[in-house]
Amino acid sequence: MVSQEQATSALDERVEVLEANYQDLSRYASQLQTKLLDLEARSRRHNIKIVGIKEDSEKGNPTDFVSKLLPELLGERHFPSPLKVDRAHRSLQPKPAAGDKPRTIMGCIHHFTPE
Repeated sequence: MVSQEQATSALDERVEVLEANYQDLSRYASQLQTKLLDLEARSRRHNIKIVGIKEDSEKGNPTDFVSKLLPELLGERHFPSPLKVDRAHRSLQPKPAAGDKPRTIMGCIHHFTPE
């Protein structure tokens, strides 16, 4: 009987420790999830979509194409320094047939700060 009580007591202590650890880990996981959502949102803030540009206009180099296209479209005065584009690409759809709607160009602007 004594050994059963000791075993029960030991199990109760272990359960209490596990519950405390679970609460700590649950709080930590919640903090990590919040941080991840914030980082994802921040990374998307620099992304742009450009619609209506003919296919193959970028001539195999979409990054340079976008860095030159934006100042041309929006006005050089809005870009006092050269625009740096980290990456750019067409949407991942199949290439459309001639005459169909062109795919969207997506680009990621590096540290752009408006005037």
